[in-house]
Amino acid sequence: MSEPLLSRLVADGAITREDADRVASRLARTGGAVDSVLLELHLVPASRLPEILARVSGLPTAPDTAFTAPDPRARRVFPAKVAERHAVAPFALDGRELSVVTTYPPDTSLLEELGFLLSLHLRAHVAPEWRVRALVQQLYGTPLPERLVALGTAPAPGPAAEAPDFAEVPVARGEPDPSAIRAPDWTPDQARQAMAEADGPDEAIRVALRAARDRFSYAAAFSVRRDTISGQDALGLDPRAREACRRVAVDLKAPGLFGPPLETRAPYLGPPPTDPVTSSVLSGLGRVGPRTVLVAPVSIGDRVACVIYADNDDEPVSSGHLGELFPLLGALAESLARMIRERKGGGGNREKEAGRRRPEPEPEPQPEPQPEAEPEPVPRPRLQARPTPAPVSPLDAPQSRPPPGEEWSVVEPARAEPQPLRFAVDVDLGEYEVISAGEALVSGRAEDLPSLVEALAASHRDSDDRRDLVSRLVAGGPEAAVALVARLPGPVESGGTLGESVPVEEWGPVFAGVVAVGRVAERALLDTLDDAEPERRRAAVALLSRLGSPGSVPGVAALVQDDDASVASQAARALAAARGTPALGPVVAEVRRALASGRPVKAARAARALALLGDADSVPVLIQLLDGGGELAEAASEALSAITLQRLGPDSMRWIAWWREWRAAPRSSWLFQALGSPDPGLRRRAAAELRRAGEPPDPYDPDGPEPERQHSARTWAAWWREEGLAL
Repeated sequence: MSEPLLSRLVADGAITREDADRVASRLARTGGAVDSVLLELHLVPASRLPEILARVSGLPTAPDTAFTAPDPRARRVFPAKVAERHAVAPFALDGRELSVVTTYPPDTSLLEELGFLLSLHLRAHVAPEWRVRALVQQLYGTPLPERLVALGTAPAPGPAAEAPDFAEVPVARGEPDPSAIRAPDWTPDQARQAMAEADGPDEAIRVALRAARDRFSYAAAFSVRRDTISGQDALGLDPRAREACRRVAVDLKAPGLFGPPLETRAPYLGPPPTDPVTSSVLSGLGRVGPRTVLVAPVSIGDRVACVIYADNDDEPVSSGHLGELFPLLGALAESLARMIRERKGGGGNREKEAGRRRPEPEPEPQPEPQPEAEPEPVPRPRLQARPTPAPVSPLDAPQSRPPPGEEWSVVEPARAEPQPLRFAVDVDLGEYEVISAGEALVSGRAEDLPSLVEALAASHRDSDDRRDLVSRLVAGGPEAAVALVARLPGPVESGGTLGESVPVEEWGPVFAGVVAVGRVAERALLDTLDDAEPERRRAAVALLSRLGSPGSVPGVAALVQDDDASVASQAARALAAARGTPALGPVVAEVRRALASGRPVKAARAARALALLGDADSVPVLIQLLDGGGELAEAASEALSAITLQRLGPDSMRWIAWWREWRAAPRSSWLFQALGSPDPGLRRRAAAELRRAGEPPDPYDPDGPEPERQHSARTWAAWWREEGLAL
């Protein structure tokens, strides 16, 4: 029997040889892992299987926290395709050590190769196939085969059928159990029905979170009270999401990422801000580097009652999912408003019923004024004897006329209304009609946008005419953006490449117009990336980089391989300008894969782009390209020097020796090493890049005397470590 696991089980008497033959026959027929077949045939208890796999494979079993609370950072350093293809899932990251769990039998050579490519030490654990694949699904959203779903959720009969403790089921509607980490997989109609059937505000918010969890990997709700916004509930991969959310509170004087949505009453969708408050909120929620966040206020009348937060880790957000979620958030606002009205209405009706049952008390007799003392004038008679419910608004107040001589006014609770005018105003509004903005733009009353764009192109720099034309085009919205992009590049007045210090909006009048209209131009600019004219492609890349939209990064990255060298260079510079944003990670990985495409021209373009990005993970592949010779080897050598700031020439052996010594160190250590280089050019480049993270405590002059440079470099490096900075 060639299978070690089956042989071990037979030798231990756990199964018979006939059972082993059944397993082998089923494996040959259905495929899969041997442990999955053992569970399907109910030959081994699920609780004992991890221990058995560990004994046979020589690897430790994975801890329970690997499956219930995986480290989000581990997911970001491990490619999804590798996890899906080889059934290897990361669950913890400690420095340069990455803990992973794999299926039986483990492929040790593959794990060593992955560790080398990722510049990490992989600490491997073993677990049953269904459990590893379930963790891959949890981390990356990969569909779990029905065969493994059955193993994880359906216990088998008999003494060996112990239900795996990882099995999770969605919490039923109304259950407050926060450990339900999986999405309910509702259709929009089912979500709306669940919202309509909610019994109270907490349950309605829970329904909204579960619907958001269908479309995002994490969702949280925050309540807004006076000067504080506080965490209320959350759903995510971590079963402790609610507990973490409830520990988060933000002062509305410094609201961080909540500020714009609360101010505009409109949802925000985009990269998270980089301010300290936002960083503290994300850290408190356990969110690490989300690519795109949604912050949606839920308003009741003229106030925001709560805020829904959601993110999808480092994955993009589908516009279709948002189109389904936003109506449900509107339904949440309606449900909360209805519940408040019912609560207030019920209390008012009970009070009125009680008033009808009780006889009105007689007014107390007023004492006669004493003749020897002049009574004080009484501005307001005492009316407490006639109890009336407090009016909700002036329209609900009693319309009875007050007693003669009494002055009174109605004030809406918590908001004083201005005094009404003492005379009537009759305003004739005439025959006006109200139409939508889209109808107005296509009607005869709309601006002639192409003519405005032509006038802008002919306007003089810094003139009042240009400013007025830009303002009128901004009012034109998306249609104006399309007209402006169609006119690109227009007359170019200065600049032309992202490598220069001239802002993109100063390159020419059409550039200024596109930047002014903002992100409504993104769709037209993305379409222009496929234009036949290189000048228009280059202009679109520069403008998308200036607008800073994360959704444009993949389209820009594709032009790194453009046949026009100026376009490819512009695209590479645009990616470098986006360095540090969550949207860049998957794109850089795709560019990195082009190094191994086997096509020298494509690989050389990718090497130049990675050089501008300072991509440390591409170093081992670039070293391998040095031995090929020609243009590709030259591009690889230049890229290695740009990334590491070392000048070791085209000799691959020198680079391999350097890499073995420095590969475990962060790239910032390479740059600090370059501060002491005898080459002043390398010193300047290293200092300029390190300053992006913050100015050093002691000034560093790359052209100063060597003792001063060394002292400043050491002080800078120590300060960098204390502050915990990173490139």
